[in-house]
Amino acid sequence: MNTRRTFVIGAVAAAAVSIGPAIRTVKDIFAPLPAFSPLGDPAGFRRIAGGQVSSAGNFLIGLDTGQKPRRSVSAADIRANPCRALYGSIPQTDDIVAIASFSDYYCPYCRIQTRHLAELAADPAQRIRVSWHELPLLGHASVVAAKAALAAERQDAYTQFHDRLLGTRFQPTPSYLRKLAAQIGIDPDRLIADMNGGDVQHALDQSAALAELFGLIGTPSMVIGRTVVQGRISDRTLLNLIENERQTGWTQVC
Repeated sequence: MNTRRTFVIGAVAAAAVSIGPAIRTVKDIFAPLPAFSPLGDPAGFRRIAGGQVSSAGNFLIGLDTGQKPRRSVSAADIRANPCRALYGSIPQTDDIVAIASFSDYYCPYCRIQTRHLAELAADPAQRIRVSWHELPLLGHASVVAAKAALAAERQDAYTQFHDRLLGTRFQPTPSYLRKLAAQIGIDPDRLIADMNGGDVQHALDQSAALAELFGLIGTPSMVIGRTVVQGRISDRTLLNLIENERQTGWTQVC
């Protein structure tokens, strides 16, 4: 009798252990989305609060020298059509959810979220497209790194450059950037020249204007379809938001 009782108790315990992870997984999958707060401006967008964030307090700190910067693009310029500035040439269809990612190379939380977004974007089954925005908030080195990545994009090497910068501790000196450019097979001289060119500055100005328009005060930040997210969120919340945008027709605001 005692042997039988011990067997039954053991079987029940084993079953509980085996289904425990499954229960947690199901709980995560059906976890409710965070509460949305509608944005009055720009119209049609909404916001949720995320988690950890890196911020220097002034969201333009990386782009100025103590005075209000003069930018080639202002929030007023993009207010009428923010989706164009957010998503560029990404097709605006409900099936494919567009995500605008804002990051700083010196933001530790950005490294985790950026890698995960890149993995999702590389998987066709996820049906997402990502527009990468540089939002250097943490000082001069952040600005230099952002310009270098945008310059690498002009040689179709943004992803390689981006991954290398995120994966190493670095000071973005000209010699380091030249060495890195040579390692990934792009022209170092052109990289330095493009970093100081008008196209790269315009891209930074546009991202800063978007940050002002949507009230982004730190990184990482995202706009997923029509939902503004400030701070790092869990992978499950990210996937749930993407699916919610797909099911509710995010392109209504675009």
